[in-house]
Amino acid sequence: MNAPLSRWALPAAAAFWVAQSIYAQAQAPASRQTTPAGLSFHYVHMPEDTHQSLGFAWKDGTSISLPGKEALSGLGPALMMEGPKGSTRSAMVEDLRDLGGSIGLTASVNHTRGNVLAPVAKFAETAAVMARVLADPALPEDVLRDQQRNRAAALQPIRSGA
Repeated sequence: MNAPLSRWALPAAAAFWVAQSIYAQAQAPASRQTTPAGLSFHYVHMPEDTHQSLGFAWKDGTSISLPGKEALSGLGPALMMEGPKGSTRSAMVEDLRDLGGSIGLTASVNHTRGNVLAPVAKFAETAAVMARVLADPALPEDVLRDQQRNRAAALQPIRSGA
């Protein structure tokens, strides 16, 4: 096994095994729910937990980007680095620390995934931070244009079959 790969392979396998063990013990039933806007999600009720967690995803990755819409794919990490408009990343991090919560956005080839985790009593406030990051990000227009140009250039050989 090559050295860089082996550095993460064993910890990743161990983390996966632990997650499977925890899931096998929990066996909490999930129910499919729908928001008033028609978005579907799964809900797992675990009354003994002190925290709530919300995971979500949407399709957008570079493998399905439409010409002219390249900057929409994989923006999650950039949004998290900038935080919401009218704030700073450090202020956002401090707010989350005060709430005892966390938020995250990650990008993959086909999806952007997000999560919100917080104590039950502070979940709505923590989710509001994520909503501000998504709805009104501080990502400057010039950064957005640069990302779109770079993604379009990276996808050009794929689209042309080169």
